[in-house]
Amino acid sequence: MCLMLLYQSGSDNHLERRKKFSFVYKALKNELTDDQFQCVKEYIIDGRKIKDIAKDRGVHPSSVSRKIKRATEKIKRIASYY
Repeated sequence: MCLMLLYQSGSDNHLERRKKFSFVYKALKNELTDDQFQCVKEYIIDGRKIKDIAKDRGVHPSSVSRKIKRATEKIKRIASYY
C-alpha cells in the first residue's frame, strides 16, 4: 500500500524510485514498533506467508495477523496526512 506510492508518480527514473523507497522504508521503521515493522516487512516486502512468519516467531498466526493489521491501520493514518 505505502509501497505503491513509489509508482504513483509514473516516473521510470530508477534513482527517483529508490529515493522514494528509502523515504517510505525509514518512515515505516520510525513509526511502527519493531515487531510490527518486521511482520510487515516479511509479509509485504519479502512475500512470506503469515503462518510461516508465526512459526519462525513461535506465535499463533493470529498474533502476526493482528500486528500486520494494526501496522496497516497506523500506516493509513500516517499516509492520510500527506
